[in-house]
Amino acid sequence: MSDELRLTRADEVAAQRRRRDDANLGPKLKLAVPDEVRARLAAEGRTARWVNDSGSRIADLTTRDDYDKVEGVEPVKVDVDEEGKPVFAHLLAKRDDFIAEDRAKQDQRRKNAEAGMLKGKSPTGQPLEPKLGAAIYEEAMHANKIGRNQVL
Repeated sequence: MSDELRLTRADEVAAQRRRRDDANLGPKLKLAVPDEVRARLAAEGRTARWVNDSGSRIADLTTRDDYDKVEGVEPVKVDVDEEGKPVFAHLLAKRDDFIAEDRAKQDQRRKNAEAGMLKGKSPTGQPLEPKLGAAIYEEAMHANKIGRNQVL
């Protein structure tokens, strides 16, 4: 083998590192919303999200929730199901005020569950065992990084 064809050790290591390092691939896998569509939706007070057409996801979000299909954006093939049929992602949008209202309802359910746990009840309303009561829950709530800023 000639010296010209032989890779140096540094070249071999650099090539191995390029092949092994896939840490930066995650964000690139996320589907982007075209800038002009994002600007139009922002002006309308709407937020977009991609939704796969597997099962009844699209029907559920457009009939049981407040999402609408975004006109002018073609579905994107994102996967293949077990039968070999393509799965497409469709761009849907929902009004920002509806999203905020839904998040507030979810947050209120969480706050109610936490308040019940502080009183010694499970989220289902059943009493907790004494060990799992308010003292332990309160201690854990203040000790972890996701503890709330306000005390219920």
